[in-house]
Amino acid sequence: MKRYLYLLPNFLLGLSLLAMPEQLIAQKTPEVTLEKVAEKCKGLARDKRVVVKVARFNVSTKSAQANSTFGDELATMLTSAIQQTNCFRVMEMNRNVGDATGEMAFAQDGFTDGSGPSAGKMVGAQLVVTGEVTDFSEGNKSTQVGGFNFGGNTATLGFTLKLLNPQTGELLFSRDINMKGNSSGFRGMKLGGANGLAIGGSTENRAVQDAVQKAIIKSVEIMADAKDQIEMPEPMKPKEIKRYTAQNCQMLRNGSPKVIILVTEATTAGTARDNTTTDLNRREREIALREREANVGLASEVVKGIFGGRNRETKKEESASRQTASSAVFKPVVIEQSATETELIRQFVEAGFRVVDPKIYGKMRQIADSSADLAAMASLGLKMGANIIVTGQTISERTNSQGGMVSCRARLEIRAIATEDGSILATNAVAGGGIDVSEAIANKIAIRNASENMTQYLLERLCAMNMQFASVAGGSKPAAIRAAAPVASVPAANITDIAIGNINYAKLTALADLLKKNAKVKAVQKNLKGTDGTLHIEHLGSTDELIDALSRNPTAKFDVAAVEEGKASIKMN
Repeated sequence: MKRYLYLLPNFLLGLSLLAMPEQLIAQKTPEVTLEKVAEKCKGLARDKRVVVKVARFNVSTKSAQANSTFGDELATMLTSAIQQTNCFRVMEMNRNVGDATGEMAFAQDGFTDGSGPSAGKMVGAQLVVTGEVTDFSEGNKSTQVGGFNFGGNTATLGFTLKLLNPQTGELLFSRDINMKGNSSGFRGMKLGGANGLAIGGSTENRAVQDAVQKAIIKSVEIMADAKDQIEMPEPMKPKEIKRYTAQNCQMLRNGSPKVIILVTEATTAGTARDNTTTDLNRREREIALREREANVGLASEVVKGIFGGRNRETKKEESASRQTASSAVFKPVVIEQSATETELIRQFVEAGFRVVDPKIYGKMRQIADSSADLAAMASLGLKMGANIIVTGQTISERTNSQGGMVSCRARLEIRAIATEDGSILATNAVAGGGIDVSEAIANKIAIRNASENMTQYLLERLCAMNMQFASVAGGSKPAAIRAAAPVASVPAANITDIAIGNINYAKLTALADLLKKNAKVKAVQKNLKGTDGTLHIEHLGSTDELIDALSRNPTAKFDVAAVEEGKASIKMN
């Protein structure tokens, strides 16, 4: 008993020596918590938060104690910690997206009443967070005083935190984070699951947990401070579809040109295994061979349809023979099933173009499938009275599958040709993706998205051209008159805004109808607020000529208050 009483002063001295540095450190460096970090973003609206996604943490240290799953654990913990601060909108990591896509597949399989999530609505990240573990140690270290061990285990963790622009791959921010942990310092959340964080197969190590907790919280604090200091990428916005009519399409103002749309299409037919396991050179040779076989087969079918189906004994050679896993990587698509032509035709018709039914021009399809002779297609299109031929090729291929959903990628190459001389009016190549529980439908969605992008490009290009077709204007030949600048036959339109006082809706409508009867007026838009109205008029000639022509109509009774080029002000009597 006396022996233990003799050791008591040394024991108390050891405790005081160990406690003193921690107290001093605590006074100099206040403890940072997730709650304190969250205070920095208090009141930040959700739509103002930066969208982030934690991608991965690589383990580059040679320490045998840091196993291969350590990086995944850090990424999971950082994702959870960032979300708790409400400083960012946090997206799920890619490796766990299958949980969401699985629910999409569940809905698409028909298990729900239509209320399930739809594919293609996920939000893209503005920032991608990655890390590189450069230092890790859970070595034992303690202090011995009077025969007793104090201090417990210590651990160190060091990693490089990186913030990337996912659109450009640019490294926007980087910071080295190094933390030490002590088994007596771990106080809070249990990281890495119910049994703690297991490193290198070891059991729970509170010193490691302390170091990891400090490093994660420090990372979140740094990100919260840095978000207002670095140049953030713009948020991903939904694609905007511009609608074209005669109001905003120069080509349609002089009539409705006739268009032939001729696009060959091929999709994968359940051959994803071939697409991934066949060596690249062999696959390229097989694709080229299948495309030639498909073109020849499709052309022969068109010829048979035109000339009465002769040589019927050859009918046994069907396209099904090209759809096996060993012989057909891509499956040709017949006219009625062409998603490319369907989307292009829809948007061209809605804009105001006249589109010829694809089933009518079988001979042109034969040329497109075999030789792709632009001059021959232009000549045939001219004979059919078409002004423009839109031709090209679409290929869609399965790329991935996750959580019961299949993703596909389509590429579309297009040329718009003037039948007058075979000149190319526009050309481009675009791509689009699609996802669905069915590979066939995913292919169609990818093609539709690519076709939608292509149609926007084509209409923008064609509608900006100052072209007049003789056949559209009433002539016998479909020759096109093109000009980079306004010419005498197609004078440039002017815009005049007329402010009208003392008017109601009926009078404003009657006035707009009078203007529309003027041969020089191309379009009229009206607005009414109270007793004040506005007419936005697109017309030929000057503003003075427009007002003068309107004043000569006996049904339009008004006083002119002011007139200048592009503007006028009148008051109804």
